[in-house]
Amino acid sequence: MNDLLQSIPQLATIVFAAASMFSVGLRFSLRRILRPLRNIHGSIRALAANFVVVPLLAFGVGILLGLSVPDRIGLFLLGTGAGAAFLMKLAAIAKADIAQTTSLLVLLLVGTIIYMPLILPFAFQNTPADISAVAIARPLIMTMLAPLGLGLIVRNYAPLFAKLFSPIMGQVATVALVVLIASLVALNLPAVFRLVASRAFIAILLLVAGSFFFGWWMAPTQRTEPVFGLGTGQRNVAAAAVVAEQSFTDPEIAVVVVIGAVLGFVFLFPAAFVLKNRVEKREERERTVRLGEAVARDIPAAPYRPPPGGKDYPRPGDRP
Repeated sequence: MNDLLQSIPQLATIVFAAASMFSVGLRFSLRRILRPLRNIHGSIRALAANFVVVPLLAFGVGILLGLSVPDRIGLFLLGTGAGAAFLMKLAAIAKADIAQTTSLLVLLLVGTIIYMPLILPFAFQNTPADISAVAIARPLIMTMLAPLGLGLIVRNYAPLFAKLFSPIMGQVATVALVVLIASLVALNLPAVFRLVASRAFIAILLLVAGSFFFGWWMAPTQRTEPVFGLGTGQRNVAAAAVVAEQSFTDPEIAVVVVIGAVLGFVFLFPAAFVLKNRVEKREERERTVRLGEAVARDIPAAPYRPPPGGKDYPRPGDRP
């Protein structure tokens, strides 16, 4: 019975990751997935924010606060994983550009699958765990990349089925995430209480808030600030949980990832509503400007009359 309970987090992690990525594949075409590569400037900024700045932030915060090795590993897993499917819901709340959000999501997802197997063995080469590049890449490919590819194939050959089935898979992913959080908290309750009362809790909060801020700050334009802020702040909990469950034996690492997921939701939901207000105000200003320009175009120009005395001075805009 105890072995069955211990297997629930692993099963929930696999279902959450696979259902999330399968849902993404069902919703978006390959053309849309390749679209972010056209915007080189924006792509470089997004990759730098998520795979340079945020991992350095996670690594630095862990050392600065003197966290234990399991807590630092869990924090770094959150820092290196980007491209969460839940970003679409946050973007909808914030009234962000859905097309840009989709492109950023897929770009970061593919980047995570390539980046994590390369950086983690280098960062924790002295850690007694199975963190070779192959050991990390295998579960990511099987639980994330393969479901994404399968979803793309289904969407290409059965678009109606994909349209109907995509919301269902999103709901399955949500239920699996709830089961994952509940099972990990229940099985590791002492570790959760210790973590909440420790510096690791502060470290996770700093990582989530810092990720959002740096993503927002590195956005190429004001219009893309909500997309970059939420996209960088929402870490890929599925990828981090897969690596934590498959490559490490210490359950506290997975607990750190789960606490990071909870704090991410707590912080990013209010942030999405704040960004929504900013977007609405910006759109209102833009509508006012467009209305003023339209009114100015519709008002006919006053007919020209020579000044008294009959002398005609040149008017602005007249050709010599």
